[in-house]
Amino acid sequence: MIRGATPVSLATGALFAVFVFTLKYEVQDLEGEFSHLSRSIKRERQAIHVLNAEWSHLNDPARLRQLAHEQMGLVSLNASHLVGPGPLFPEHNTAGDENISPSVREAATIVPLATPGSSKPPGHRPSVGTPEAISFNQIQATLRALSEGQVVD
Repeated sequence: MIRGATPVSLATGALFAVFVFTLKYEVQDLEGEFSHLSRSIKRERQAIHVLNAEWSHLNDPARLRQLAHEQMGLVSLNASHLVGPGPLFPEHNTAGDENISPSVREAATIVPLATPGSSKPPGHRPSVGTPEAISFNQIQATLRALSEGQVVD
């Protein structure tokens, strides 16, 4: 019985050795793939870090304000751009509006900024009733149309 078990034991040992040998090289291949993926993930994380820093720089409010002023001639909103309801709504009873300053009361239109190629100086105020004058109702209608996805001229 011992003589018959020896070849079976040797065959089993040989199969086990082949199995361990194959498993060893599969593990080495997987370790190589793991290290490659780890390096790739590290590079991607560094790229994301750089992109986040660039995004923060590009969206810096001070930088955007400067670009808006330089490129488009936009300025920040201030109190002189605000209007009371009287000039925008002639039917509005102005009784009780004594607390509104005269400069705000007379500001019936939005002050357009100088645009490139425009002959009008910055701060030129169109008179009420001219095609340049923009009323509050026109602004509301335009914003409503834009929010509904309509194209506005």
